Amino acid sequence: RDGYVGYVADTVLGGRDHAPTHVVSVPRTFLYPGPDLRLPLSGQLSMGSAVTVTGAAETRGTHYALLPSGEAVISGHLRPLGEPAADYVAVAEAFLGTPYLWGGASGFGIDCSGLVQLAMHMAGRQVLRDS
Repeated sequence: RDGYVGYVADTVLGGRDHAPTHVVSVPRTFLYPGPDLRLPLSGQLSMGSAVTVTGAAETRGTHYALLPSGEAVISGHLRPLGEPAADYVAVAEAFLGTPYLWGGASGFGIDCSGLVQLAMHMAGRQVLRDS
């Protein structure tokens, strides 16, 4: 996002067969192996994670977005790409109670510059991490 160079082992990267359509718009959300809150979790995503929605489902009044993997995420936790949040301050406030983590920039742990960068990103404004 900000042009900074980082490194990661190629063994942890996967291919992307589908273009992202949505972005996670809450600090943290769960992935389920199917559209049902009663299923054991299959993973977690944090704000700003891009996903590809391929379908929709509803189970007992909860609406889900379906992903190419067959996994499901609560649809209210996603925002279509290209639809930024209206207020970056409200985005930042959503992180109240999130643990401090030096170098963190997610709902699992965040620091001051990560908070500013992520809140601004979700509002459609790109800033450097050290802004």
